[in-house]
Amino acid sequence: MSDADTIEKALTNIGTKELTILDIQTDDDDDVKTIMFGRTPIVLEHEASGPRQHTFFAARGFIEYLVEYGTETTVVLADPETNTISAVLTESHEKAIEIVEMKPYLHPLWKPWDVMLEKAMLLPALLEFIRNVRRTIKSPDAKALVLALSQVKMATKVELFAGTGNDSMNGLMVTSKIRGKAAESEDAVDLPDSLILNVPIFLDTEARDIEIELIIEGAPDGTAIVARFASGDILTAKVEAFQLMVDTIFEELNTAKMTCAYGAPKYGKWEYQSVT
Repeated sequence: MSDADTIEKALTNIGTKELTILDIQTDDDDDVKTIMFGRTPIVLEHEASGPRQHTFFAARGFIEYLVEYGTETTVVLADPETNTISAVLTESHEKAIEIVEMKPYLHPLWKPWDVMLEKAMLLPALLEFIRNVRRTIKSPDAKALVLALSQVKMATKVELFAGTGNDSMNGLMVTSKIRGKAAESEDAVDLPDSLILNVPIFLDTEARDIEIELIIEGAPDGTAIVARFASGDILTAKVEAFQLMVDTIFEELNTAKMTCAYGAPKYGKWEYQSVT
């Protein structure tokens, strides 16, 4: 291979992870120069990790992380609108802002109830659901409730009215009565209007009593029985559970001299005006 070919190969076939080295040496005779070619691997510098953007699902781990890695310049903000608690780890840093969050996760014992609220279901689906979540029901007795619901009957009375005059009734009136059957008895019993649950709403929180309305009614065509759950307590219960979680976090982090407040982090961009 000619010298020209050697130079051509050295300059054109450069690997992405190699450097080509040219070593020019001068012999005793200044007019004679020697060019040495060589290759060496590129040593890549370690790249810094990206900004921390962790998400926590329970208060205890969130607190322990901030106690370990937070500083006196860390700002913790609780947003009740989104049920999110954010910690700005580097509030005093001019360029690198790092934010970690805690988003309370629904407790597995409460989550099925949360999914089923206000959803209509046929009676067999209601029975299956009650069997699956029976240990969260404080009252009435879950086994007795399942037995009563499994033998529900709907009595429908249809009356025909054909009156005359301004105050008369015309048409059909349908009256339905839905009742269950008591255990070890042939007597019919009225079904409960509500259930009392004892269940934690979020992970790492205490169980609490929640009242759930049990609404059972006949389908408009009278051919089926449908049920649904409703609750006026759940919104209040969620707010109170979040508030208790925030109080616990703020109390412990204030001790570590971090700034805690209600709010949400937001950073804009500086706008500059030219001076003429």
